[in-house]
Amino acid sequence: VQFFVMFGGLTATVAICWSSIPGGFPEIWNTAMQAGLLNPSPALTDPAATGVFGQVMSFLQQPMTLPSLMIALVVGRAATYTSDQIMVQRLQTTRSLAETRRAFVINAAGDALWMLGLSFVGFALFAYFRTHPLPAEYQTDKLVPYFMSLAFPAGAVGLVIAAIAAASMSSLNSAINSCSSVAVVDLYNRLWLGKSLQRGQHTPEEERRQIWISKAFVVFFGFAGTIAAVNVSRLGSLLEINSRVVNAFNGPLFGIYVLGMFCAAARANAVLVAGLAGAAVSYYVAFHSTLGFLWPTTFGFGATVLVGWTLAFAWPAPADAAGRRLTFAAVTKRDSMM
Repeated sequence: VQFFVMFGGLTATVAICWSSIPGGFPEIWNTAMQAGLLNPSPALTDPAATGVFGQVMSFLQQPMTLPSLMIALVVGRAATYTSDQIMVQRLQTTRSLAETRRAFVINAAGDALWMLGLSFVGFALFAYFRTHPLPAEYQTDKLVPYFMSLAFPAGAVGLVIAAIAAASMSSLNSAINSCSSVAVVDLYNRLWLGKSLQRGQHTPEEERRQIWISKAFVVFFGFAGTIAAVNVSRLGSLLEINSRVVNAFNGPLFGIYVLGMFCAAARANAVLVAGLAGAAVSYYVAFHSTLGFLWPTTFGFGATVLVGWTLAFAWPAPADAAGRRLTFAAVTKRDSMM
């Protein structure tokens, strides 16, 4: 229901823009083309840049281009499907490997459709506000609600905003549950208790204690998220915050996943060092460099893989290490022989 209400709101947004812009769809497309939004090889920020290095740096310093957006989306989505706790927990609720594959395909196809739809909504709104005045205080994150208040019929605005809020809350509870699960397993069990117990190994009293600890972490992360949400407008647009803060974690996590899956010689300690190096690179690119805000994920991923593979070559894991039996090549070879 949420999906259809939200997608209906996006469709209505495009339809209203389409009918309100002289020239309709061709004008929306032409406006995006003329503004360089669809240019696969955008002009350099600094036309005076010389040499390959200067031109590459000038390209990387642009806030947003079609190539940088596509690269960031591919790396970010790959990280989400492989190392994001929320997505992993969702896939683990399936009853079989076939259901997991089906869930992945449906989710990935829906994600691609949703991103394409949102992109075209952005093009339509961009063209619409080229011919209609837009107050400065309603730019970026406030633009869509402002447009709805102007163009949507009475009643429809509340319905779409309610659907967006409901979808946001359904994502928030997944995130809070994931944070609580990680905190209980890694912080309480491993660090505080100094042991890692599997399911069924807890006493009834310990299980009740684990539930209360989990609830306490839920309250903590809920308050922390609320405080962050109240102050989020001071940090920039949601797109920038997501790219600089959230995705800066995803790049190194994806790099750790790739090392564990495809590098048989990787040691756990070496991969940890590689992940820390990737995180340092991510946050340097995000907050201390002049590069565009879409690049932290990609640079963090690249640094993690580069450092990890270098350490694996210089300090390989023993031939009988358990991790060697869990790589993609080892597992597929074992399954093909069974």
